[in-house]
This record gives sequence, structure tokens and C-alpha cells, in this order.
Amino acid sequence: MKKHLCLFILLLLALALPCALADATVPQEVLDLCATAHPGYTVAAADGAAGQYALVLTNGSENRLCIAEREAGGDYALTIDNPTALRQGEDIPELLIDTAGDALFYTYHGGEDGQYEYAEYTYHAVKQNGAWGTVDTTMRYSHEELAAWVQDGKLCRSVSRFDKGDNLFRQNIYLPMPLAGLDDQLTLADFDISLLPTSEYANPPEAMIRAALSLPEDAALERTLHGPYLFAEYFAPDGTRRVAACSYDEKDGYRTVSSLPLPEGWILDDFHSWSKMNISNFMDITCAFALYCNSAWKLAWVQTDELFSVFPNAIIPSIDDTILYAGDLPDFDLSTVDLADLPKSQAEVFAAMDSTNWRVVNNPIPTDRLRLRDAPGGKELGRYYNGTPVQVLGEEGEWSHVRIGHVEGYMMSAYLAPGDQGVEVRGVQLSVREELVGQDIPLYTQPDESSAVVAQVHNPGHMPWDGELFCGTAGDGWIHVLSLRDGISGYIQEKYLWAGNG
Repeated sequence: MKKHLCLFILLLLALALPCALADATVPQEVLDLCATAHPGYTVAAADGAAGQYALVLTNGSENRLCIAEREAGGDYALTIDNPTALRQGEDIPELLIDTAGDALFYTYHGGEDGQYEYAEYTYHAVKQNGAWGTVDTTMRYSHEELAAWVQDGKLCRSVSRFDKGDNLFRQNIYLPMPLAGLDDQLTLADFDISLLPTSEYANPPEAMIRAALSLPEDAALERTLHGPYLFAEYFAPDGTRRVAACSYDEKDGYRTVSSLPLPEGWILDDFHSWSKMNISNFMDITCAFALYCNSAWKLAWVQTDELFSVFPNAIIPSIDDTILYAGDLPDFDLSTVDLADLPKSQAEVFAAMDSTNWRVVNNPIPTDRLRLRDAPGGKELGRYYNGTPVQVLGEEGEWSHVRIGHVEGYMMSAYLAPGDQGVEVRGVQLSVREELVGQDIPLYTQPDESSAVVAQVHNPGHMPWDGELFCGTAGDGWIHVLSLRDGISGYIQEKYLWAGNG
């Protein structure tokens, strides 16, 4: 009899429960509250204690995130009741509210539609002053981690890569995006999970893209790519098709540069673009534009039957991408150049270069370095590798008065080749130490820590074809860094870098 009575009581309890409980410690009062608010829903996941519980309610196709909190009078209330904070359908996350009750985590195992089966997607929000704040997310897959969060009124994101020892060795920081009126939809109460990117190639919401680019309402977006910069192809109000590149810094905010009307058949190559904007007609020419001096977008390389890198004062043919030619080139600026008029061969770009006042370090012993002195035969200022471009300011007998970046001095003319002759770049090959990846490294005006800092460089590396040269050494433990792209020149301490061939 007792056995039958117990079964009867259990049956009544089961009928009374509005859910299939994932956590039997949820108070009945909370379950009743959820059943009243959302008849037909069951509890698929739950966690909590001390008067505060997070729950996932589902009816099989629609999922809601709820938080029930005990109020001052002792009753529970649903302080969060959000139908857009979760994936819909069969995906149910794991829930965790920390013991202090001021942080919520919910985690999905695997991406939507079965993608990235072994990835973990964790969403997180913190309660401050009694209110739940903005939601951030991290996606960890193998040795990669994507993060997205709100900071200073902008949506920020990064992709980090780790070695087998879980040490960070590379990090990509994306252009921060203005919230564009979506602030409320990024706080937990009204959070829309679709607003946060779940892959490194996902674009932010269109409202953010338009706000960053300052596009007029009647401009129609065609293609976009969000990375370190924001690139877009669009129809302008006058009906012409154009591309735009957007950069951001804390001082000047968002800066957008738009092209002239695109020739027929040209489009933004949003698949291959990343730190440079690639534009192509996909027939016989593709070109790329790179940010120069944080303001202008200028031609970086051209690919036809040939491939060659272009800088304001140098050319590196990519058929042998370590040969450097020095000289003044036309101003191939995205905002003013007609793409139809770009050089389509190395012969055309060489014809447009003026090497009159340019030389290239050309030591007969390629691994040796040419001394830069403060006067003919004077004090040594540094030693420079073959392939370093130098601007000639004057001649004094056997000596040339030269400028290398921001540094002036004298070199023996016999060891300088004409700029149009071309010399193999032999600069020291170094990369930033892995424990410093993702950090800014100071670049000094002189090989001296007490000198002014020219810039903070991010993950510096020796990439001649991209315009970064570790072109010389100075004193003990200093390397002269020269950026052909943006004109930055300064000294970095070798202690920040792994030993190379210097």
C-alpha cells in the first residue's frame, strides 16, 4: 500500500511540474513562475542558488533565457525573460551562475547546423548595481580563440592563436565597430545572440557597418569584409558603384576613404582581402590597396601575368620577392586613381619610377653591412644590410650624403647601387618573442631608451614584400626598422625579438 501511495504522490508531482528538470534544486516556486509565464515550455537547463536561478525554457523549437530572482518581499520574479539570447531549435546550452550570483555563463558545444563540432561557444554577462550588463562571447576551437565584447561604446573582437603549449603566438585585432543604436540588444535583458560574430569571417550587423562608413541611407551595400579594417562595395546615391575602406584610431575616430566609380566588371574581392583591400576584374588584373600613414589608402601590389609590390619609393617584383628597386613613384591613391589606368606590368611600373635621387645598399659581400657615419670618415651611426633603400641628398667625393627613413648620414658611394638596378634584400630576419605577441613594442627615434618613441609597433616582423625592413643595426642590441609602406622609421631593441641571422 505504501509503495502504491508513493508512486501516486510521485505521479502527482510529475503532473504538477511544468518541465523536465535539468537541476532538481530549482525551487517549486520558480518552476510555477515559469509555467505561469510560459505555458507549454519545459526547463531544459538550470543553475543557481541563494535566491537566484538561470533557466533555459523550451517548447521544442523556441528557447528562452530566464533569470528568476528573489525580491525583497521574499517572492520570486523573472528579472530576465529573453527569447533572443539563445540559439533556437534543439541546441541547449549549459548554464552556470557563479556562487556570488553576479556572473552568468552559458556554453554551447559545437556551432550551429553541426559546424565546428568540437568548438565551445561561451556567452557571459555580469550583474553590477543590480542590473545585468552587456554580453560577451568567446569561441575556442583547437588552438584558436575568437572573442567579442563591448567596450567604450563599441563592439570589439579578436582572434588569437596558440601553440601546443597554449602560449599565444599570434593575435588579430579587428576594427572596433560603433554600436549604432544596438546598445540595448547587447545587454542581457534584450540581448540578441545574432549580433555577436561566431566565426572570424562573420561580418557585424549592417547598422554598425553603415555607421562606421558614414554611408547615406540611400546607398546600397553590395559586399563587406570586417577585419583589421572595414571594406565595403556599395552603390552610391548617384548610381555609381564604389569601394570604401574604413580605419579607426582613438585620436581621429573613424576615417573612411572611397574610390572613384569602379570600371565595369571590377568588384571588391572580399574573399582575399584582409589587411589590404583587394579589387579585381577577375579577368586579367587584381590590385591591392594598403593604409599609408594612417590616412590614405595607396596601391600595394598588382597581379596580372606578373605580381609586383609597390611602395611610394620602392618596387619589389614578386617573381623574386627579395629584390628591391628604389625610386619615386606616382601617387596611386585609392580616392583619386582610375583603376583602368593602373600599371599592368612591371615594365609599366618601372617606367613610372624616377630613381634619380635613390640608391640601394650593395655590398660585394652580401652578408656584410655598410657603415653609416655622421660625416665622411666620421663616427659610426649604424650598419646596413644589402637591399636597404637610401635617398641621396648630395655627393662629397667618395661619399654620399644619404637619408634612411628619419636618419641622415654618410655612406661610401662605391657600395651603393643605382635605385633602378635592384639588389637582393638581406636584412636581419627576426620576429617578436612569443610572450610579447599581441603587445605593442616601442619604436624609438634613437638607439636609446631615453629618446622619444616614434610609434608602438604591433607584432613587428621581417617581411620585405610587405614593406617592413629590419634594415640595419646600431650600437649594442638595437635594430633599425624601416617601413616602406607608411614611412615609419625607428629603432627597436633586439631583446624583444628572437635571434635571427643578424
